[in-house]
Formats: sequence, structure tokens, C-alpha cells
Amino acid sequence: MSSKFILNSFTRNSTLISLELGDILIAVRGSVANITVALDFFDRPDPSVFQLLQPITDFIQDCLTDYPHFDFFEVINANLASGLLSNSDLGLSSVLDSLTVTLDVAPTNVIPFPFANTITCTPAGNSNGLVVFKLEDILIPASDSVADVFVSLDYIDGLDLSGFKPLQPIIDFIKYSLADYRNSDLFEVINGNLAFGLLSNSELGLSSVLDSLTITLSIEQGGVIPFPFTNTVTATSKRITQLSALADYLMSDSAEQLVSSSYKNINGKTLKRFW
Repeated sequence: MSSKFILNSFTRNSTLISLELGDILIAVRGSVANITVALDFFDRPDPSVFQLLQPITDFIQDCLTDYPHFDFFEVINANLASGLLSNSDLGLSSVLDSLTVTLDVAPTNVIPFPFANTITCTPAGNSNGLVVFKLEDILIPASDSVADVFVSLDYIDGLDLSGFKPLQPIIDFIKYSLADYRNSDLFEVINGNLAFGLLSNSELGLSSVLDSLTITLSIEQGGVIPFPFTNTVTATSKRITQLSALADYLMSDSAEQLVSSSYKNINGKTLKRFW
């Protein structure tokens, strides 16, 4: 295990500290994860607060190593975040505005792709969750193309832990939808239909648990578009918005970049192309 802490920001009235832990074993899932914990203090803390970092590190390692149930990573992470806040020995609930924990899970046989989950919770009991993952080299025969697919699932605030959805049916739906797509449409149309299909599929049940769903197709050079190309769709129960752009690459596999707000909450209702 490796660890470090970063003083992200320091103002007159607040401090944000990030604690980064590498190669933490989640034994019950047979997985290894990098973990980032963001501590948002509501007031300028006493310097003694830094003495908390080692106990926090120990709590995280013990909690994940000894976690007893084969739960979704989202549930494991939510329990870890709430456990950190509720632990009286740590005393975080009395000094934090919010606490955010991101699990950046290494690919395994069970989830063989980059995957990250972020949980933010407050001492008042408010919480939200974000799940992001990347599927590589997905074939879209209708457009004679291959794409990397980046998916962001933004869960509603205060979701019960039972509301998190398994990823495999979502992945299967994406792969089958793109592989079986019948019309040689614009990628914007293909991606829009994919996002709408995910939200409207009653078996997946995403529309009842998500604030929004974001899908980015990163198209390799070749096929019908002889240059690198990306299209991002953000869908809610009320609308779908899109953004298209030329790009040499979309983003790396790291959790920090996968959850970047640059690829969420896209403004405007019309399709935009920059060429």
C-alpha cells in the first residue's frame, strides 16, 4: 500500500484535503483499488487535524480488507464513506461539510475494464453516487467503426443502497445495441438512441434511480470518418443534450479524469459540430 495527502485548497474559512491510497485489497471481491478521500472541512481546522490522517488510512484499509459481504462496489464504497463519518473515534462528522470517497478499481476477470465509483456524503445524511466505466474497442458495424465507450451513471441524491444497478446488464445492452444497430446514421443519432434505450429499458430500471446518464463514443480514425472523433450524450428523463468534437483522445483511464465535470451537464439542446 502507498499513501499520500494533498492540501488541495486553503481559504480563510475552509480547507479541502485529499488523501490518496494505492493498491488497497478488497478481499471479498478479489480486487485491488486506488482510493481517494476528499475531506471538506467547514472551518479552518486546527493543525492537529493532520494527526487524523493515519487513523483514517488504517480505518479504510481495515474496512475494505475485512469487508464481509460480496456487495456491489458502490455499496462497499457507500458503507465505507458512511463508516468514516459515523466513527466516533475519528470525529469527522463534527468538522466536515462533506466527505467524498472514490474507488478506482483495477480490471479483473469479474469487471475487465476501467471502473470507478464516487460517493459523497454529509454529516446530515445526504449522499449521492457516481459510477463511471470505459468499454474499449466496441464494434459498430452499421458505421464500419470501432469505438471506446465511456459511461457515467449519476445516481439520485439519497439513493438507498439497494438502488444501485449491476453493471453487466448495462454493458451487455450497450454492446448488443451497437453491434445490432441497423441504420448507417450519424454517430450523434446512434449515441442518442443508445442513451435513450438505456434509460427507457424497464428491465434495467435506470430511469428511476439516475439523475442523468452520460455516454461518450470515442471513434477511432477510419471507416466513415477519417479522423479521431468524439460524441457525448447526456440524457435525463426530460431531455437529451449532445456535444461532438474532433479529438486525438478523450481522456485517460484514471478515476479523477473519468469523473471530470467537463464531460457532464452539457448546455444547449442542439447538436454542435466544430468542423
